[in-house]
Order: sequence, then C-alpha cells, then structure tokens
Amino acid sequence: MPKLSFSSIRARLILWALLVIVPSGVLFYSHAREMRHHAVERAREDASSLINFAVIHEEKILRETQQILATLAEIPVVVQGGERCDELLARFLKNYPRYLNFSVARPDGLVIGSAIPFKEPVNASGRLYFQETLKNREFTIGQYQVGLITGKPAINFGYPVLDNEGKVSAVVIAALDLSHVTKFEYELDVQTPANSTHVKLDRNGAVLASYPAVQLLGRGNPLEKSYFERISKEKKGMFEAVGADGVERLYLFSDLGSTLHKADLYILFGIPTSGLFAESGRELARNLVILAVVSMFALAMMWFGGNFLFLRPIGALVGASKRLAAGDLTARSGLPPTYGELGELSRVFDEMAGELERGQDESRRMLEVAVEKQELGNRLLSLTNNVPGMVYRGHRDWSVSFIGAEVGPVTGYTAEEFTSGAVSWKTIIHPDDLEEVKEAFRKATREKSATLRREYRIRRKDGVIRWIEDRRQLIYDESGTFSYVDGLLLDITERRRGEENQARLAMAVEQSGEAVVVTDREGVIQYVNPSFERVTGYSREEAVGKNPRVLRSGKHDEAFYRGLWDTLTRGEVWSGHFINRKKDGSLYEEDATITPLRDSSGEIVNFVAAKRDVTNLMLLEKQVRMAQKMESVGTLAGGIAHDFNNALTGIMGYGELLRMRLAGDPKAQADLDAISRAAERSATLTRQLLTFARRQVVEPVNLDVRDVVNDHVKFFAKVAGELIEVRTFLAEETPTVRADRGQIQQVLMNLYLNARDAMPEGGQLLVETGAAALDEEYVRSYPYMKQGRYTFLMVSDTGIGMDEATRDRVFEPFFTTKAPDKGTGLGLSVVYGIVKQHNGFIHVYSEPGMGSTFKVYFPAVEDPPDVRVPVKAEPVRGGRETILLADDDELIRTLSERILKELGYTVLPARNGEEAVDLFRQHGEDIALVVLDVVMPRMGGKEAFEAMRKETPGLKGIFMSGYSADAIHKAFVIRPGTPFLGKPFSPTVLARKVREMLDKT
Repeated sequence: MPKLSFSSIRARLILWALLVIVPSGVLFYSHAREMRHHAVERAREDASSLINFAVIHEEKILRETQQILATLAEIPVVVQGGERCDELLARFLKNYPRYLNFSVARPDGLVIGSAIPFKEPVNASGRLYFQETLKNREFTIGQYQVGLITGKPAINFGYPVLDNEGKVSAVVIAALDLSHVTKFEYELDVQTPANSTHVKLDRNGAVLASYPAVQLLGRGNPLEKSYFERISKEKKGMFEAVGADGVERLYLFSDLGSTLHKADLYILFGIPTSGLFAESGRELARNLVILAVVSMFALAMMWFGGNFLFLRPIGALVGASKRLAAGDLTARSGLPPTYGELGELSRVFDEMAGELERGQDESRRMLEVAVEKQELGNRLLSLTNNVPGMVYRGHRDWSVSFIGAEVGPVTGYTAEEFTSGAVSWKTIIHPDDLEEVKEAFRKATREKSATLRREYRIRRKDGVIRWIEDRRQLIYDESGTFSYVDGLLLDITERRRGEENQARLAMAVEQSGEAVVVTDREGVIQYVNPSFERVTGYSREEAVGKNPRVLRSGKHDEAFYRGLWDTLTRGEVWSGHFINRKKDGSLYEEDATITPLRDSSGEIVNFVAAKRDVTNLMLLEKQVRMAQKMESVGTLAGGIAHDFNNALTGIMGYGELLRMRLAGDPKAQADLDAISRAAERSATLTRQLLTFARRQVVEPVNLDVRDVVNDHVKFFAKVAGELIEVRTFLAEETPTVRADRGQIQQVLMNLYLNARDAMPEGGQLLVETGAAALDEEYVRSYPYMKQGRYTFLMVSDTGIGMDEATRDRVFEPFFTTKAPDKGTGLGLSVVYGIVKQHNGFIHVYSEPGMGSTFKVYFPAVEDPPDVRVPVKAEPVRGGRETILLADDDELIRTLSERILKELGYTVLPARNGEEAVDLFRQHGEDIALVVLDVVMPRMGGKEAFEAMRKETPGLKGIFMSGYSADAIHKAFVIRPGTPFLGKPFSPTVLARKVREMLDKT
C-alpha cells in the first residue's frame, strides 16, 4: 500500500472534506450551547427586573398609604371618633377600594371610629404595629394578619395623631387588602412565557401568593424541604423541577426586600424549559440540516474537482512549455507549489524560465527602477507639501530630519530651522501640555504601540497659541527598539473653538433657570434641561419620547391648543401663558415662548420652548391686587368714618349736656338714653371701619397672646352655648408680640362669632397658639410673607366650611353669606385690617363640609409681656387755666368750647392751625394747654404744635382726631407719651383728659 503523503492528491481531497464538515459540526454544537446559556441569562435578568418592579409597586402603595393617613390625621373630626368620623372614613374607603378598612383608635387600643361597622368593641392594643406606633410616634407598617374587624387577610398601617405636647392622642389605621399587594403578579403575566408561574414564599416556605395556580406546590403548603433549604441558604439562584402538572420548569428564586415586608420573603419565577430552550432547539435542527447540505456539496466538489486539480494544472504546464519553446522568456506555468508533484514540476519549470529571462532583463530593469524612484520621490514630495497639514519625521531626541512645507503657516518657523536643529519640536509645545505629551509618548513606546494620536497646544514663533492634532506612526527596528516617527500635524484651533462654543452653549442651556424643551415637528420631546425636571417633577428619562400634553391641566380648551399649533406650523413664534400640571398632580403657571427651528432648506424640523415658572409671581400679583382693592375701600371707609365721628361727637356731647338740664324729666331721660345707644352703635361701626382701613389709633404693648385667649375663651363658651365644645391648645413657648390688647381681643371675638355661625347644629371650636419660624423655603411658597420669628394664633371650627369663591372674598368689607339681619359683613374685614396694621399675615383654610381654620401670624419680640396696672376712675374737676382750642369743624369747636367754659376754663377758639399759632403768639404767656385737631386746613395740628413749642418748649398739648392720617405717629401707632383724644368723645372724657394734662408734671 503506497504511503499517504500530505501533498498527494488523495490526501488533499480527504483533508478538504474534513476541514469543511468537522469544524461546522463543532461550531453548530457550540452555538446551540451558547443559545441555551443566553436563554438562562435572559430569564435571570427578567426575574431581577420583575422583582425590582414588585418592590417599586409596593413602595408606591406604602407612600400612598402614608399620605392618606397623614391627611386623615389632620382632620379634627377623625380624632374625635363617633358617627361623623365613621361617615368620613367610609367616604375615604369608597374612594380607595384597595383598602379593606380605615379606622381610628385611642391610645389604649379601643377603636372609636371605623369605615366598616362593628357590633362588639374592638381593641387593637395587642397588635404589634399599634404598639410600635405608640412607642415610636411615627408611621408604622404591620405584618400579614387577619383584620380584627374585616376578618380578611391584610397588612395594617398605623399613623400617630400628636397633640401640642407631642403625645399620641389617637392612632389612625389603614388595612390594605392582601390581594392588592400581590396584584403585580397578574400584571406581570404578560411579560413572561406562557404557562409560567409566579410564587411568593414566607420565611418558613409557606406560599403567600401565586399566579396562576401553583404548579410546583399548593397555596399555604410548605415547599419541599430540599428546595427551600437551597432557597433560604443561597438567597438568589435557580433550579429545575417538574411541577404537579408534569411540566418541567426552570425555577429562578430571589429574596424580596422592601419597606413593606419586614419578614424574610422569597419570590420564585417558574419558566417552562420547553419554551425557554425552544429557540436553541430549532436553531440546532436548522444547523444540522445546513451541515448535511454542506457535506453533500463537499462530496460533489471532490467528485467534480478532478478537472481543477489535474487537467487544469497539466494544461497550464503544456501551454507554458510551448510559449517558452517559441522564444517567449516570460512564459510561466502559474501553478503554486501546493499542487504536490504537479506543483514541484511547475516550480522547476518556472525557475528555469526565470533564469533565462533574468540575464536579458537585468540592465533594463535597473534603468526602470531608477526612473520609478525618481518619480516616486517627486510624487511623495508633492504629496507632503499639499496634504492639509504638516508631514514630518522625528527622532528620539525630538530632532526633525524632514518636515513639510506647511510648517511655516502652522508654527511660524521655517523647515530649515527645524532640520538644522536651531529649533526643537518640544520647545514649542505649551509648558502646561509638555509633560502629558512626553508621558503619552513614553507609554506608547513601552507598549510597542504602532500609532499615537494626541491633541495639545503649541506656541508659534509670534507667541500665538494654536491647538494641533499630532498623528504619529511609530517605527521600530528589528530588535523592537524605537527608531523614529512619521507624523502628520493638523491645525485644529478653529475646530476646538467651535467645540468650546458649543460646550458653552450646552452648559448655558443645562444651567439655565428657565425650563428648555426641544421637540420634533410632531411635538415629541427630544430634550429637556434640569430646570424642566425641577419645575415639573418629570425626569429627563420620563419626558423624552413623550408629548408635552402630559403636562395638560384641563384649564385650557382645545381652541387654545389649536391656535398654538396653527401659529407654530406657519413658522411663527408663539408666546403665551400655561396652567399646567406637575407629575405629583399639583398645578403651576408658566410663561412660555415656543420657536420653530428650520434646516438649511427652510423646512421646520424642531420646536424649542423656553418656559419660566411664574406660579409664585401670579400668587404675589393676586395678593397685591387684593391689597390694592382693600386699600382703596379702606381709604373710602376711613374718610367716611372720620367725618361721621365728628358728627357723633356733637350728638353725644350735646346729648349729655341736655341730659344734665333735663335731669328731673324721666321721659326726656329715656329718649336721651335711646339717642345715646344709637350713637354708641354708630361709634362702634365707625371704629370697625377705621380698623379695617387701618386708621384707628392703636396703643401697642408687649403682650402674651395666651392671656388674651384665656380672658375671652370663658366668655365665648357662654356665648356659644352647650352645642359647641371649646378647646384650647396654648403652647408654653409662645413668644411675646407688640400689639394693641383691645384689637387682639377684637380679632378673637370676630373669629369666635364667625365660627359659631358656621356651626348652627353644634361642633367643636379649637384655639391654638405657638411659635413659628418662617424660613427662606416657606417664603418662596408665600412670597408676600417675610422671613422671621412669629407667634401664631389659630382658630378652627368643624362647621359648614367654604368653597373657593367664598374664600377669595372672605375678607372683603360688607361681603357676607349670612342673612341680612345676621351681620354687617365687617367682622373678617376688621380682622384683616388689624392683622395688617400689626404687620402680620392671615391665612384661611377651608373646604365645604370640612370646617374652617384661620391662622394669624404676628411678628414676635424678645421683650417680656408688660404688666397691666388697673386705672382708677376719678371725679371730673374743672379749673381756671387758659386753653387754646383749634378745630376746623365748627360743631366740635363750639361744643368743646362750651364744655370747657362751663368747667371754669378760659377758652381761645381757632378755626385752623395758622389761626391757632397767631393766637398763641398773642397770648402765649397765659396759655397753659393747647387742644388741637390733627387734620385741619392750611396747617395741621402737629405742625402748629411744633411751631408753638419752638417759642415755649414746655408747652402741653392734646391732639384730637376721628383718625390720624400719619400726622403724629407712624402707621397709626401712638408714640409713647403722646396725648390723644379719639372722636367721638363725651364731655366727661374731654374734661378728664384736659384736667389730667394740666395736672401732669
């Protein structure tokens, strides 16, 4: 048997077949195994994603539950329990069907309110979550357990209700339906292969939930011991098992950790192996078919390849021999030596022909080579001088042996300066970049890198800094030692400037305080900046790919949006105002400008929107408009009250004088009593008008608001009747305020009466005081307020509440929702005026059926409260002194003159300030006291008094006014020691005030 040689024709045919068939089989088998591996990895990744989704789902439930309980804890009627509490909790349960029940329990555990009725008393004190809520005074999550009232599996949550002392006064409870906790399993069914199972296990291996019907085990039954030991030990992994339905599955397991689950829980995802590996099986079958086809093709090639392997090379040798015999010395067989015996023969033939040809062509070839080298050198030189950059050859010592013609424009130096060694390349590299360039070159040579690209700066001969890109080809000798570099230098200064400008533009957009949104021409969002995320609550990932309609609030109709799009599609810029909705559901307002962007052909390709959040600005404008309206009404009311006070002074004064004359006539006294009562009611109304207009003179003291509350709450308890329960929460740390005690009393009384009228069938009135520190974040939400330390006074009721329209007008004068005979509509207007006069703020919170809360903020002071000294009434006395009296109102002037003269005084009357000053200059030595109206024509009382005191510094004076128009004090607050007599006043009050000033040292 002949020896089988590698170069024989037979061996080559067999090797060819094996090289085709065997590697293909190995490749197909390896590919099938790789596909199975990828299928398992995909299943593992899907399981991890599903577990993460489960945690997110349960965290969402947790946040929602905490928010609901926090809302219930703020509602007074919930804390009270009883039938109204049950009705409110039932409404909440109807709105949130995922919960089995809402309830409230006292600290001893007794349930006093529940959305689900119960007959027997229920006590939650034995529940662990209830105990933890009382202990920690914070939101608490329970474990899976059967509800005391519903009797159904649930997760219970507790939320504490704290009183002013920080103690738990009640616990609000929510029972979450267990089926909703596991609802995610149904939602994920579409994301897993058919016939897959989802199972949730507790720490003992018992099944808590599954979908669909568990195929590996039954609900509530423990898992097979060997499987569960592996799960509890490894925490995360997989195993294969056959379910009760006979289906083989790959079970992937992992522990489940979330805030909602306090105990150890595990999730299993069972995926049928038939579906999991179906694709790899089909791929393997398809590859086997391909392998069979390839094998048949290889056999056919061996059968029909004889022509190529035998006849063709033999024919080539015969043809070459004929051309060589004919004198063609270039004739060659063209067969490679891999053709075995034929190849060897062909090699010998070709060598023989080559020897014959080389002697003939040697001289001609040498000439052609010289010509080609010359042409190549010329082409290379032309190429290096015309490429868009500078070509060079550099060496280890940074010297340059060749450099292109572009060296001048790039560096400012000539090529001769570099090649002669006058200038070294490293000397023109910027000092800040030199070490980095050198280290990069060292690293490249250590690693035997073939190429190196760097961008760095150079300093031209004229001192100008330029950016270049250095592209180097590193050349090594036969021993691997670096020899030289061939490089290309490109001036990229303009490109770098463009990149820097683009980076600055991107930075400006990213850091802009206004929200920037870029959409395509269909309105799909392609980009949003961080300000958009901050304003709307949507992250960039959530917004991109969505339409801006996700922000719609429903406050604009379709015509508004049609007009917007009509403007934009015409290529025009649209500017306008939006009321939009954030991700959390709250509304905000923004001014927006949307601009179409066009490409080079003029077609609109994008829209760019610049948006500015003006929510706080609109709120501030609303407050300003309200203040302006109240100020204008106040100005009118103050003017009317001032004139009315003058008239009332005359009525009350002459009425009292008439009473003295008719002391023996009972009928006349009764009529005068009626006149006095009417005048007093009118005076009360004018005081209210002046208070609203902030023109009533106030006498501020350092005041403890708690004292005022304690003085009046007992009185109001009697006025309110037995149907209204009055409760107070007065914090010990209540700061002192600088305020008029009487006006604070009036604020309380008006708020009390308003609360009483809102609870015709009875209810609860809560009065609370405390300290509040308004920081920058709070003032950002309420821009009309100021930072600082405040004392707050809060009055809440459980009455009928108010709708939005009523809340907007609640402080307007003469606005009332009561019957015509139930009030004037000035109560809350007076409250508003007093609060503003004391530089404070007032907020109202109310919803129909949910009661109302008024919260007043007064600026706090550091001084302790003043001590009240009771004033003893003394009998009225007259005198013989001379008094200068000035008032532009003839009625008041005549009445006051008559009263003072009847008491024995000498009176010098004047009609205005100038006339009073003239009289004083004539009788200054005799005048002991001046009584001046504040506002008079030609010269006011303050100016007149100052002119008199220049001549007599110790002069005594009394000022009178229906209100003070900032004549003797600032913001209508009496300066300490300033004598003042407010109109209307009685003759007795005038006489006592005059005598008091005359006797004063």
